[in-house]
Amino acid sequence: MNQINEWVAGLLPYTETAMLVLLLGGGLFLALYSRFKPYRYFRHAIDITRGKYDKEGATGEVSHLQALSAAIASTVGLGNISGVAIAVYLGGPGVIFWIWMVAILGMAIKYYSCSLAVMFRGVDSNGIAQGGPMYYMTRGLGKIGTPLAVFYALMGMIGYLAIFQANQFTQTFMVVVNPNETIFDLGSALAWKAIIGLVLAAITATVIFGGVQKIAQVATRVVGPMVGFYMIAVAIVLFMNASAIGPSFGLIFKEAFNLKTAVSGGLWGVIILGARRAMFSNEAGLGSAPMYHGQSKTDEPVQEGLVAMLGPFIDTIVVCTLTALVILISGAHLEAETNGILMTLIAFKKPYLAGETFCL
Repeated sequence: MNQINEWVAGLLPYTETAMLVLLLGGGLFLALYSRFKPYRYFRHAIDITRGKYDKEGATGEVSHLQALSAAIASTVGLGNISGVAIAVYLGGPGVIFWIWMVAILGMAIKYYSCSLAVMFRGVDSNGIAQGGPMYYMTRGLGKIGTPLAVFYALMGMIGYLAIFQANQFTQTFMVVVNPNETIFDLGSALAWKAIIGLVLAAITATVIFGGVQKIAQVATRVVGPMVGFYMIAVAIVLFMNASAIGPSFGLIFKEAFNLKTAVSGGLWGVIILGARRAMFSNEAGLGSAPMYHGQSKTDEPVQEGLVAMLGPFIDTIVVCTLTALVILISGAHLEAETNGILMTLIAFKKPYLAGETFCL
C-alpha cells in the first residue's frame, strides 16, 4: 500500500501541471477565440434564465433555471465553503485571486461545453433528450469520439463520487452535535457516521431515482434558499466589520503574487492550488454541468451556453469571495490545524466586533 501511495504521489506534479495547462490554456483559448462575446451578453443570459425567451414546444425536459440550479446544486455549498477554507489554509489569502481568474476562464468553458451539449444531444431508449460529454464526443468527433466517451464515462463513475461532500457534511454535523469535540469515543463516532451516511444515501436515492426532472425540481427549490440564507449570514458579518472589507481585498491582491509563499512550488504552487479549488468549486471542464444543461427546453444551443456561463460566476466569483472575506476578517486562517469546513465554522463563531480586524 505504501508503494502505491508513493507511486500516486509521484504522479501528482505531472497530473496537476497537465490539469493547469488544459484548464487555463483551454479556457484562455476559448475566451480569445470567442473574442469575449459570452461575457458581453451577461445581462442577456440572466433574461434567458428568467424564461423571457422561452418557446412553446421546444425540445427538452427541464427549464433553463432548473438546469442551472441542478448544475450548481452540488457546488454552491461545500465546494465554495470548505473548498475555499482548504485553499486559504494551504495557499494563503492570495489563492483567492487565482480562484477568480480560473473562474472567469471557466465561464468560457461552461459556455462552449453546454452549448455543445444541446447542439449534439441525442435521445435515449425512452425518447428523452439527453446531452453531455458522452454525446458530443460520439456525435461530434466521429470515430475517435467513441473510445473517448467510454473512457470519460468510466472515469466519471469514480471521479463524481460525492465522498468529499459527505465527509464535510458529517464533520459539520459532528461539531454541531458535540461542540467540545470530546464526547464521542471511536465506537460512537463511527456509529454516528454510519447513520449519517445511510440517511444521506436514502435521501439522495429518493431524488436520483426520480429522474432528471425530480433532480431539477429539488435543486431549484433548495439552491435559492440555501444561497440566500448563506448570503444573509455573510452580510451580517460584513456589516459588523465593514472597515475590514477593503483591507481584506488588499491582502488577497498583495499575497496573490507573493514569491516567498510557504506553499510548495512558490507562486506556481499557489496558481495550481487556485486552479484545483476553482475547478472543484464550479466544475468548469469537469463535464457534469453539460449533462443537466443538455436536457433544457430549448432548440438554441447558444442560449443554454449563456445560461451555463452564470454558474461559475454565482458559485465561485460571488459565494467563494463571501466565504473568503469571512475567513480573512475572522483570522480563522491563522489558526493551526484548522482547514475544511471546520475553519469556516470557526470563522462564523468568532466574536466579531465592528471596526476590528482580526487578520491584518
